[in-house]
Amino acid sequence: MNDEKCDNPLFLPLNVIWYTAFRDGIKKWEIRGIGNQYNKKTVRVGREVALRRGYNTKDNMGGIITSVVTTNDIWTLRKDILDEAIPIEIRELNKPWIDAYNEKYNEFIIFKIELDEASRCLKNA
Repeated sequence: MNDEKCDNPLFLPLNVIWYTAFRDGIKKWEIRGIGNQYNKKTVRVGREVALRRGYNTKDNMGGIITSVVTTNDIWTLRKDILDEAIPIEIRELNKPWIDAYNEKYNEFIIFKIELDEASRCLKNA
């Protein structure tokens, strides 16, 4: 990967459930409510990402955004995207939390992340 891209990776703090799902390969898409940090300018195809388990940890993964979509309602996502953003086993256990998050924002940005274990961006995460 290009060192120039690593100057400003998109930082994604994740709780242990979502971090583990990415690490295990069952989650490939991230959902964020659109705001100052996550929006159509900051979340773009080709941008490097630094996924971190929480804020103060050394558990990091690097990757790159390969696809971006937006929606006003998480539950209206295409089934294939929804299944890779909120895997069914996690969805069933966390539906009340997901419903509350869905009500919190007017619009969501959903982006596919291809993990890269050799990412040089991890040093900047």
